[in-house]
Amino acid sequence: MNRVVAAARLEAWVMKSSYPVLGAAVVVPFLVAVLTRTPVFAGTVTVAATATFVLYLFAVHEKNRTCRLYGIVPLHRRDVVAGRYLYALVLGVTSIFVAVAATGLASTTTGVSVDATSMATFAAGAWLALCYTVAATYPVYFVLDFSKGVFITPLLMLVLVAVAGVPLFSDAQSLSSTMLWLLNHPTLMALGALAAGLTMLTVSALVATALYQRKELT
Repeated sequence: MNRVVAAARLEAWVMKSSYPVLGAAVVVPFLVAVLTRTPVFAGTVTVAATATFVLYLFAVHEKNRTCRLYGIVPLHRRDVVAGRYLYALVLGVTSIFVAVAATGLASTTTGVSVDATSMATFAAGAWLALCYTVAATYPVYFVLDFSKGVFITPLLMLVLVAVAGVPLFSDAQSLSSTMLWLLNHPTLMALGALAAGLTMLTVSALVATALYQRKELT
């Protein structure tokens, strides 16, 4: 576990020069949300920026050829994979808390009400979106690097959504009833979203580890 944490800290160090950009992605949308009186805009852009940021991590590694660094530090490949997922997880959770806080503050500043159910729905949706983005793309980027994988991952994400959407939307009435029930039970909705997100990340991490173990580092 110590090695995984060390790997995650290494990811944080690699990205340290990019944090001001991520900070701007919180402040600027908040100001726009206040000016346009749309509080949810602040949180939505913050989460979207974070999703992009955790993918850009691979571009930074590729540009700096840091894969060679992992050859001299006492980390196994499974530690590198787990550390990168842990870093994305921590950053994602942090961004959701910041997004919710920014939305709440924008709501208070503008006087435009955002109720608890809407906030819970937003947080659950943001969590699932971040988890899906990481889960669908990380195995590809671990194998192909960012410059090649960036052309494949958008199509892959669409295909996965389409495959998952067929059974979901085949019975629109049941889906509508389920969504309504979840909206009336925000706690269960949040727990379900948490479980689904963690499941996606776990399966993705196992696939990424298996693929990365077979990759030849250059």
